[in-house]
Amino acid sequence: MSRFYIDTQTIPWEQIPWPKVEAVVFRLQTRIYQASRSDNMDKMRALQFRLIRNLHARLLAVRQVTRENQRKKDPDIYKKLVASGSQKIEMARGLQLDGKATPVRQMIIAKPRKEREHPRKLRAKKKYRFCCAFSALGATKRIVNQARFAPGKWKAKNNLYFFFRTKLRVFLSFWPICVIEDRAKQALIKMALETEWEARFEPNSYGFRPGRSYQDAIKAIFDAIRAKPKYVLNADISKCFDRIDHQALLNKLKTLPNLAKQVEAWLKVNLMTGLGNNAQYMGRGTYRVIFPLLVNIALHGMETALTEWSLKAYPKGPTPILVRYANDFVVLHQSEEIIEQAQAFLREWLKCMGLELHSEKIQVVDTGSGFQFLGFSINHIWKWGKVRTLITPSRESRRRFLEDMRRAIQLSKGKAAYQLIITLVPQIVGWGNYFKYSECNNLFRRLDHDIFQKIRAWVYRRHPTWGRDRIKQKYFPEKRSWLFNKKVYQDNWILYDSRTTAFGVKREYYLVKLSWIASHKHMLARQDKSPIK
Repeated sequence: MSRFYIDTQTIPWEQIPWPKVEAVVFRLQTRIYQASRSDNMDKMRALQFRLIRNLHARLLAVRQVTRENQRKKDPDIYKKLVASGSQKIEMARGLQLDGKATPVRQMIIAKPRKEREHPRKLRAKKKYRFCCAFSALGATKRIVNQARFAPGKWKAKNNLYFFFRTKLRVFLSFWPICVIEDRAKQALIKMALETEWEARFEPNSYGFRPGRSYQDAIKAIFDAIRAKPKYVLNADISKCFDRIDHQALLNKLKTLPNLAKQVEAWLKVNLMTGLGNNAQYMGRGTYRVIFPLLVNIALHGMETALTEWSLKAYPKGPTPILVRYANDFVVLHQSEEIIEQAQAFLREWLKCMGLELHSEKIQVVDTGSGFQFLGFSINHIWKWGKVRTLITPSRESRRRFLEDMRRAIQLSKGKAAYQLIITLVPQIVGWGNYFKYSECNNLFRRLDHDIFQKIRAWVYRRHPTWGRDRIKQKYFPEKRSWLFNKKVYQDNWILYDSRTTAFGVKREYYLVKLSWIASHKHMLARQDKSPIK
């Protein structure tokens, strides 16, 4: 490959040839991956040092975090931190791993119902603190007002603003968000560390890794239990993202001194504090930079240690199968006794990282009784004279989905039908695409019926004096064709609406059905496969 150089003094941000920049960075990452696979540590460290000093990698890191921040759900103040191309180039040129970390800013996110505190407990607390790493008090107040805070008192200290209040209108949780420069540093370090550890990670670790997903974890469980029934240890690591031993994590990294110093600085400002067991939020833009990688590094070695323990304790029998997704994992084996002993072994192993199993979420069952993992219900049923593995959306997942539908419809009482459709379609399609890798066809049809009942009640409430024929003609037109995923469907009970834009263009909206999303079979990724390879 010929050498490629970008002169940031003359080339504006908008004219940077990003495919060439990505090719340069990918070539360095591939060499790091190959050196890590061959245990050539000196070469790997030299390539990592070269990568973090490379201008192309710094440009790509800034581009990654600034593009992610353009999403509509991010706070307005977060979008305005780095706006122009010249600011981005200046940040990339000055991006250095100086071992410093900006104090964590807090963002308010509503908790799921099961994790909400009781109102009496909230009343018992006299003060709640809100911390922001920005010096602009007005911007901080806007964030607080968007979160529906009650009026409170502000206090300034060391250019940080604290907000105190005595009443809370909604159930809220505080989650750390790093400012944009720190996120660019995280993206830069992730380019170097992820390639090293992707060559080492265990095959049955699927959470927050490139080229791996939740579908692979479910397919791995399916392949493990499809031959014969097994006992299952279904466990969850208690407050995995709060209690990781920082020193043990740094010892496990064994990386370049400047990288280790920078990671230690982030840990000191409580980058990982406040998440508890909420692994689903790590996939959001807030945490997707380096935090999931650190969690995977901390839990790396669990599968290998369990296999070595099994071979030593039971050399003649099959070894247990461990499938992990972030802090959730299952252990599968034919013997219930081995499952119980594996649980005790994993408890001891987790202590080296300062972690422990969640006592209320540990479950030892057989596959005939069934268990839940990542929102799926997995069990064995007797059908056609043999045992079959049935994987479906769990009852709790279906209940939450219908509750979200009900809440969205209730909040749309005064809106037009097309606005309700715009609100519901992304939720329906997103939920359906997540669970389509299961036997979901019958359940999707049932859920369609439940959603239709709620939609029909919403329509009748809007027009209490209209007759049924008039309502059906307006909201559920007959003899219409509906296009979804390049397929045409015929249905007479589809919520429909249209509107004319200011330019005179007529736009049509219709509510898709879950049953239009067909069930799919997922092909398990090869154990040695990596997109960096």
